[in-house]
Amino acid sequence: AAAAAAAASAAFSKSELSPTAPEFVMVSGSPPDLKLSVAAPEFRPAFGTGGGGTAAAEDTQPSMLGGGGGPGQVGAGAGVDSTSRLEYRDYGAGAQHPSGLDHTGLSPAMSVAAASRAYVLGGGLSAELRAEIEAEIALPAEGDPRVQALEGLVVGSTYHSLAPLDDRARGHTARSYGVPTTLFRAVSAADGRVCALRRVDGAVRATAATVEAAARPWLGFDHPHVVPLRDALVSADMSDDGTPRAFFAHDFCGGSLTLEAAMFVRAEAPAPSEAALWSLALQLLSAAFAVHSLGMSCRGIEPARIILTSGTRARLNGVGVLDLTRPDPRPLPDQQRDDLSSLGRLLVNLACRSPGAASSKALPKSLELMATWCSPDLVHLASELTAGPAVSAVLPLVSARLMDHAIALQAQCDSLRERARAEAENGRIARLLIKLGFVNERPEFADDPAWAETGDRYLLKLLRDAIFHAVDESGAPVVSYPHVVSALNKLDLGVDEYLMLHGRDDSGSLMVVSYRDMRSLLERTFADLVAAQQASPLQHAASDIGLDVDASGYDLNLGL
Repeated sequence: AAAAAAAASAAFSKSELSPTAPEFVMVSGSPPDLKLSVAAPEFRPAFGTGGGGTAAAEDTQPSMLGGGGGPGQVGAGAGVDSTSRLEYRDYGAGAQHPSGLDHTGLSPAMSVAAASRAYVLGGGLSAELRAEIEAEIALPAEGDPRVQALEGLVVGSTYHSLAPLDDRARGHTARSYGVPTTLFRAVSAADGRVCALRRVDGAVRATAATVEAAARPWLGFDHPHVVPLRDALVSADMSDDGTPRAFFAHDFCGGSLTLEAAMFVRAEAPAPSEAALWSLALQLLSAAFAVHSLGMSCRGIEPARIILTSGTRARLNGVGVLDLTRPDPRPLPDQQRDDLSSLGRLLVNLACRSPGAASSKALPKSLELMATWCSPDLVHLASELTAGPAVSAVLPLVSARLMDHAIALQAQCDSLRERARAEAENGRIARLLIKLGFVNERPEFADDPAWAETGDRYLLKLLRDAIFHAVDESGAPVVSYPHVVSALNKLDLGVDEYLMLHGRDDSGSLMVVSYRDMRSLLERTFADLVAAQQASPLQHAASDIGLDVDASGYDLNLGL
């Protein structure tokens, strides 16, 4: 254990990292190893977009945090501030998200398992999650006149902290939902979750009965390729003339981007690979199969209503809204065939990089163009889909690709499990810091105002100084993550390594102690505090710590 800690200390002593650089993660095991987790510099959706993240996607705007930058940068016209509220510093090159499989079953450079492992463990996943968090907490853009109108507004006594997500430069559009809609980021008072709140602005008869009828089939529908609908309501809280308006609350997908913005809005976006087209087709077929199995229809699979989340995850967005704004009187089989036809046209448009490539006149030529660089299987699938078949008739055409897709998912699950295993015991350092915080500088204990300055507690105070208050030869503070993490790991292990503590008195006294001795002192002192609280008759009313922390300081609720 001592050798491992010494090796970790030597490795960190050579590192020149700032305090805000990477995150330091304690991995599980006894003794725990010290692991440096380096995140990727930025997160880019794998369909070739040039931007970072966005909120739950709006049909008209590229992204809330998009516009060519990484996490924390805002595209033109977006409704949030470009100033990042997360002080992350990323070092090293991160892995690109595995965007799918080619016809050999392998990615161009490595196996699917290796690609997923490189993405999850190499920092790509960390950067992606940071983009999602940044999108959830990003401040509204300064100078946006819409922000002042939303300040303090509560919709339906539930949704507050509203922030606009629409791109002001593009204005309203009715292409996706038949009537203009406006999208907001909001927080639900019911559960504290961030959601994407869509307001229907057009001339739609919004009553409690009509909104409930449109939303009821989708409430509770949970599928990995459909953004869940959580709530629907009618409210006049945001109406100037008092007319009730319909609101639909979907999950907020931070770091997402509409497929339309990724492929057709940005001219610099590269063409999708065949692997990406296969991945998209399989995901949307999966969503259509689940929706059709429940006796519903997707009501059109269009690029403006598809968002890309978690790298290459495609999701249908805004479900339930079209059922209110554009009710379809056609028989259900016709609606379901239209879903598959729209998916086929989408694949053709993406392959040809033109939103009009799948029109009735251009379709034959577009399929010929696809055949020049796509496999015959993909061209055949797109051709069959444009005819509007049933889902059951299409599944045999993709069965071989589904096996590759399953392999990719299992490989990613293995990588996520490995990452979770590394994080399982990362609370050890936090537990030590909490114990030191309870002991150091305590004003009084057991009627002794000098308790924290005498005996074992004084040594713990000097240990705190040695770890956090070190200075160099010129008296400048030494602000070093490697030094702190290495020392706390040695303290947690209780290694037989000695360190020198400098007294605070004028005599300049020096004391040589071992980490093993200091760990014993800390555990014994903390146990005295816990025992004193458990003995107090007011412990249940004053705090829950006596019930939740055992004698060793292990938090039974938090796992610290």
